[in-house]
Amino acid sequence: MRGREPVGRRAFVAGTGAALPAGQAGVARAAVADGPLPDFHPALKDALTFPLAWGNSPIRDFCAWRRAARAKVEEALLVDREDGTPYAPEFRQRAEQDGFTGELVTLSLTRHERVRAALLTPHGPGPFPAVLLLHDHGAKFDIGKEKLVRPWYDGTRLACAQAWTEKCFGGRFVGDELARRGYVVLVADALGWGDRGPLAYDQQQALASNFFHLGSSLAGLMAREDARAPASSPAWSAWTGGGSRPWASPWAPSAPGRPRRSPTRSPPRPPSAG
Repeated sequence: MRGREPVGRRAFVAGTGAALPAGQAGVARAAVADGPLPDFHPALKDALTFPLAWGNSPIRDFCAWRRAARAKVEEALLVDREDGTPYAPEFRQRAEQDGFTGELVTLSLTRHERVRAALLTPHGPGPFPAVLLLHDHGAKFDIGKEKLVRPWYDGTRLACAQAWTEKCFGGRFVGDELARRGYVVLVADALGWGDRGPLAYDQQQALASNFFHLGSSLAGLMAREDARAPASSPAWSAWTGGGSRPWASPWAPSAPGRPRRSPTRSPPRPPSAG
């Protein structure tokens, strides 16, 4: 061909066919394999070197490595800290239960949304230790905090919540049991569950994708909210999604000055089963 002479269709097909190995001319490979994976995913996996992982990183001092790793996680969350956002708690629907008082508290975990949580406070003068409960995923979105606390405030969810505890927790509401044993308990819905949903099962990936298109992250939001939740103690987790949340939230530092209804002290020894 001379200069920029256009390539005809016949010449193009003949040329590309000659460039392919024998037996592969005109054969198109599948673009995806093993479900929703590109067929070249092994090459992408091999390219992951995890240069900041402990042992791979050139930083050998653990405290210095932890600071560097946390800074990278902070960047990857794609959700800003909310240290300056006031909680502005509002308390509603107080009810006396067996050994504790239940009430609903609405507060701001981020500047974008007010979230309704269940707060259980043991009877007695206190002070009490506090526990933040994180509900599971469970592919069940119509209840969230109700998986861990008996919903005295919503009779329409009670049967569903009771069935869930029978299936997963031996018929016991974990939050209620802890409150009877002297712990202040706080549990809120994650985005998509309970009051903040419910999602349909096939909508969850779309929700996460939409967060990314908006320059944010659903997982990052959950980590920030869990870290901001006003409790002072170790997080207790259920299985599935609840198992990943206490792992992620310590990497998203919480704000100082969390509001509490009760001061805390070292956890008391739980009473014996007998």
